[in-house]
Amino acid sequence: MDVLINYGITFKKCNKQSYSGYNHKTLLSYLSKNIIEKNNETSMALVAELHCSSYYKDIDNIIIQLFSQYFIFHNITFAYFIDKYFYKIHDIKKTIPKSQHNNALINSNEIRNIYCTIFSNFLHSQSKQINTKLETKCHLPEFYLQHSNVNTYHNIFDNNNNQLSPLLSKGIREILFFLDNYNFEKKNINVIEKIIYWIFWCYKIESLEKKINKQKYSFLSKYKSLKNIKHNNLWEFFIWHKIWQKNEKNNFLNKSLLKSLNNLFFHNYSHSKLKERAPILAISILLSNSNSHIHISRNINKNEIFTCINSNKFYKNIQLEENNDENYLQIYNNYHNINQKDSELNKKIYKKNKMDIKMNFLKNYNPSINKNKNILEYIK
Repeated sequence: MDVLINYGITFKKCNKQSYSGYNHKTLLSYLSKNIIEKNNETSMALVAELHCSSYYKDIDNIIIQLFSQYFIFHNITFAYFIDKYFYKIHDIKKTIPKSQHNNALINSNEIRNIYCTIFSNFLHSQSKQINTKLETKCHLPEFYLQHSNVNTYHNIFDNNNNQLSPLLSKGIREILFFLDNYNFEKKNINVIEKIIYWIFWCYKIESLEKKINKQKYSFLSKYKSLKNIKHNNLWEFFIWHKIWQKNEKNNFLNKSLLKSLNNLFFHNYSHSKLKERAPILAISILLSNSNSHIHISRNINKNEIFTCINSNKFYKNIQLEENNDENYLQIYNNYHNINQKDSELNKKIYKKNKMDIKMNFLKNYNPSINKNKNILEYIK
């Protein structure tokens, strides 16, 4: 059951400027940098700042981006848990009355713990980035033939019998070559790089050809995981259809893992996100042809536990107004439908349970939390 935490943050509308007045795009890139560099304390402070600014979509997107570009190669099964966490946040949002929606989401202990859990796993996991680059003139035969595996190919048609361009059809056929000839192994990094090359190549060809041809496509799929996806006008949707078609004949595959990868790929999706989510698509291609069952499991480490315990300290540092406790108490009373006549009794309970008293076993936790440190001090 979700609860509101003891350090309440009063909602304020944030557009391009975050809760503390910083450009939100700068915060996102700064968070990514600190996650990769394993700066625990700064990273968690930035997560708290982004959450209090109600940038839920941005947080989700950076989680998927970090997982796809850095951590998927270390632990592919974490996709399953991220997907479940997103569903949990969605369920929490549905249960909160609209009148209390903004304040309750910021002060939801469960949402805070979910974000802490995900980013803590990133901070304590190995990271590896694949740097795939295209040649400047990759659309010319003398360049793309160096990477080609398919000697002959057939043009691709959408469900309205519209033909994709010969070059785009070739690129997609090159991607589908790996669907039939390779399966998922952690050591297959070079194969993943080759698939990502052709994904980037198709994206590049499409951007070049759009200047001449503005044809829109429509691809349909009978598969449940794709039926509610609104991007059936994109060629990557066609590739996902082929992945599920391949998966239909595979009795060894853990389908729940592939479904989670599918969900993460299309979460808040737009075609511009294809390149940053290409590793998810590449690994899913290999996974659909895998003949081994991948066991999904997750060990909770002590760093994750202590990060969740300490996280509310960062939230308290964001809002330092003198009447913060009174503002929170009003939020708490409204959320739990506590009558005004009972508010004094509730105030006593609130003060008694207040987290200002440090727990002894947290004294030696590293990184230690400086309770007098303002959120602005974490942002350079």
